[in-house]
Amino acid sequence: LQLAAKKGCKEETRVLAAKGADVNAEDDEGSRPLHLAVLSKEKDTVEILIEKGASINESDRRGQSAL
Repeated sequence: LQLAAKKGCKEETRVLAAKGADVNAEDDEGSRPLHLAVLSKEKDTVEILIEKGASINESDRRGQSAL
């Protein structure tokens, strides 16, 4: 899901989330799919992740929130 979010793959993001992928899962740096979509300026993917329950309040290991 992190890769789909980072690359802006909207349909893949939808499918993975619908099949139970954790929209709040952290990578090795503590970034979540929402962080990666925001950093990549993938607005549509950001909206999908939020609709699917991604937390807008979580911070990565550097203390950075997605928004």
